[in-house]
Amino acid sequence: MPSDGRQRPVRCLWLTLADPEPRYNGQYVYSGGLIDSVAEAGGDVEVLGLGRSTPAETGSQRAGHVVWWLPSDVPHSHWGSLASSLPHIAYRCRTAGMQGILDKLLKRGGWDGIVFDGISTGWALPRVLDHYAGRGDRPRLIYVSHNHEESLRTPGRPLRCSQSIAPGTRTRRRRRLRDGDHAGGPQTLPAAAL
Repeated sequence: MPSDGRQRPVRCLWLTLADPEPRYNGQYVYSGGLIDSVAEAGGDVEVLGLGRSTPAETGSQRAGHVVWWLPSDVPHSHWGSLASSLPHIAYRCRTAGMQGILDKLLKRGGWDGIVFDGISTGWALPRVLDHYAGRGDRPRLIYVSHNHEESLRTPGRPLRCSQSIAPGTRTRRRRRLRDGDHAGGPQTLPAAAL
């Protein structure tokens, strides 16, 4: 708490697919709106996502309480995800720039919460858990589901497996997020999550 008695703002690391601007589809509208809401509520948000519009200066302050980290990496190919245990969209976002910036932000620390904004950020969960393994200062982990992502995997459809979470991963993810953390979509994510 600052010396003048005021509480410090909540510090949130927000992992997302990409810069939501311009907001021309549901995912970008949803992600951008959530980020804006946290910032408007007084939270300090640092967003890590792929740059996709005009080149943004990494680490530049774009709005009062939001710092954007937008590597200009080219997403991995569709075909590469066939050999990955990650869902296609998560595999595409696990670029060297995303991994490097995430490692720097985790090392800097001081987060009150880390938001995994959709399945595209699934690649980062093991990295975050490894970073905080055995430590008592792990922030809350918040998973925001965009489209009932568990239903993406259809039994008996092997080609869909590469687009889904590897067998057993979903159970481990639930177990890891269970204690004091939050997962859900817009109807289930409590305000207390942040």
